[in-house]
Amino acid sequence: RNIVLEITNKDNKFSYAYSSGCVAGSTIEGIVGAQCKWENGEPNPNIGINISEGNGEYAPWAYTGGFAEKIDWMIANENVKGENSELLLFNSPYWAIDTSARTINMNPVKFTFEVEEEEVPVQPEQPEEVIPDNVKIVDTYYNEKGSLDLTNSGIDVSKVTEVTVNGSTVSFTANGNVLTVAAGVNGTEATYVITTPTAIYTLNVFACDQAIATADEFTAWVANPTGYVVLANNVDMKGAIVGAGKNMGGTFDGRGYAIYNITITEEAGMFKYVGGTFKNVQLINLVQDCTGATSAVTKGIFGDNGWGTIENILIEAKIKNLGANHHYGFLCYYDANMKYKNIVVYVESDGTEWHCGLPSGAGDSSYAENVCFVSSTGFDLTFNSNANATVINCKTYGSEAAMLEAVDFNEWGTPWATDANGAPCMREISAQAIVLENSLSAEIISGEVSLNLAAMGVRGTAVTKVTLGGANVAYTLNENTLTLNVAKQGNYQLAVYTKFAIYFVNVFCYDLETIELDEAFLAQNVQGNALVDLSAYGVNASSVTQVLCNGASISFGVEGNCLVLTGAPYGDQTYVLMTNGQYRYIVEGCVYDSAITNAEEFLAWRGNADGTPKGYYVLLNNIDMNGAVLSAGSAIGNHVISTLDGRGYKVSNFTYGAGLVRGVNGGSIKNIYFDNVTQDCTGIANGYGFFGNYVYACTIENVYLDITTINLTGEHYGILFRSTQNASAVVRNIVLEITNKDNKFSYAY
Repeated sequence: RNIVLEITNKDNKFSYAYSSGCVAGSTIEGIVGAQCKWENGEPNPNIGINISEGNGEYAPWAYTGGFAEKIDWMIANENVKGENSELLLFNSPYWAIDTSARTINMNPVKFTFEVEEEEVPVQPEQPEEVIPDNVKIVDTYYNEKGSLDLTNSGIDVSKVTEVTVNGSTVSFTANGNVLTVAAGVNGTEATYVITTPTAIYTLNVFACDQAIATADEFTAWVANPTGYVVLANNVDMKGAIVGAGKNMGGTFDGRGYAIYNITITEEAGMFKYVGGTFKNVQLINLVQDCTGATSAVTKGIFGDNGWGTIENILIEAKIKNLGANHHYGFLCYYDANMKYKNIVVYVESDGTEWHCGLPSGAGDSSYAENVCFVSSTGFDLTFNSNANATVINCKTYGSEAAMLEAVDFNEWGTPWATDANGAPCMREISAQAIVLENSLSAEIISGEVSLNLAAMGVRGTAVTKVTLGGANVAYTLNENTLTLNVAKQGNYQLAVYTKFAIYFVNVFCYDLETIELDEAFLAQNVQGNALVDLSAYGVNASSVTQVLCNGASISFGVEGNCLVLTGAPYGDQTYVLMTNGQYRYIVEGCVYDSAITNAEEFLAWRGNADGTPKGYYVLLNNIDMNGAVLSAGSAIGNHVISTLDGRGYKVSNFTYGAGLVRGVNGGSIKNIYFDNVTQDCTGIANGYGFFGNYVYACTIENVYLDITTINLTGEHYGILFRSTQNASAVVRNIVLEITNKDNKFSYAY
């Protein structure tokens, strides 16, 4: 490249700059021929320099044969350096190849330039000495039995050169993001200085056996609750049931963090016994589900009893499905000398009987100080069974405002944010966002809608703010009923703010013209779905936007002009069909598994020894048994576990001996009229119950029984049944019209 040729050819022969046959891939560029002359120095236009063809990669080249002007220097595509130099730039559009003369004629343009000075090489700068940065790490890290995990700290563990603890150099090894150092004293905090070539890091390190950071880790610890364990951050249990029935030893130190959304069942508390210390934690949106309780709940959220310490605890909780059962101890059921100190519990219960906040039983050394419950339900805060136990400043307040105004609470309510060593007991936590899956609906009446907060799992006493569609909205509270100002129909996102959580739920507020449909629908349940044909009502199924059953929204789909209801409750219900037009339709409907329309189907339901009726059975009309005599004794089948819903219809004109059915256990018989029924007591001295001698967990309600007894030789021990055998038996709203032809005394049961 960059070759200048100045040729004198004394033989007047044509010359090539280079020969043909260049190899493909080679590069030839910037070949410039200076002026070609005769021997006497005159220009010779007939002698030139030709660039031969070949396979090389040709870059711009030039030829100057035939120009009379003296050329000092030329080079293609680059500047020519030298005093008063000139460069001939060739304008490619004017190039012309004369194949006969084997020359190239060009139209040159002169360009004059200044001489550039030679550049002086710049000596590289010497690198400056690196001074490590001093970095203060705010987050606390944990020495777990000598293992210090520095993930997300920004420290390159592989480059650590020195570690000091409280000013003393310690030995260490590095493995990935973990430093292995000597274990610290559990429950204490130390200052670590970690040095690398580029930085010196200072951080606080808390010593423990384990730092819990996830829900799985907490669940695993509850299954083996030993050692000195701390919370490293807030943990969301997402409604998981916690409680493995293990004895809790050692120490659990929440360090002021929160555990959200724990579920405790009536069957077991978080532990069996508390023998260690559980402290410095917030339990937010804790739910104690008492489903299955019979007469009383004997499990506290922390367990049966114990002899340990529970202190510096804030709890926001709900007790549900308690019903008419007593609650013998929310914290623990009984304790053998436990210590409770600095505990605030915000709790609401759906129970109707009394509640104990502190255990109902206690030892002589049981101690409670600064324990308060904020609840509209009311809690007894004394150790009921032992006057020797110590109770100091333990009270129940009807609202948070009342608690905050109380002098006795404010004497201890603020300092408990830190313990005696200055470690955090309660941290400020952001209100947790809880998105409710089930939407709500409410009718606009005089510019207002009313919502049941209990359906949202919200304590009415805890509400601090309400927004609708993102804007603050005026509201009033009457216990758990929230009333809002709503101007027009539409779907809104409702946000209910409490101290600990923000509950989000979609609410459909409607203001429609109501049309009541005369004819009730009947829909058979098939694998969880019930088909309702709207054609007879003149309603377009595709216009339906929401289906409400007894005020609650249910899932539905559309097939043709039919609604497909999913999970609709059995029996006669009131349905509201909301549409995208100006109407809402109210219609009665009944979903069932099997229909009974005649005597044969009724007898099939009654069953025999070969099987037990199941499912939800309904009468679609009155049934005349035409004097049928029902089989007696062992042939009357098993206990009824199905539901027989008469829907107000009548079954009449039959005779029975040892009961219509053997008994009712898990089933239900309701809304039915038995007319002109005869019980033939031949061979049954003291009669036999219409619903069997014994009933168990069942419901028998809204029944009219017109019965005549014959051939009774002794007292009738129970026209309906002799006795209940389960506390869950419910028998109500029964009318008996009895004709006793033998003049014997009869019991209803």
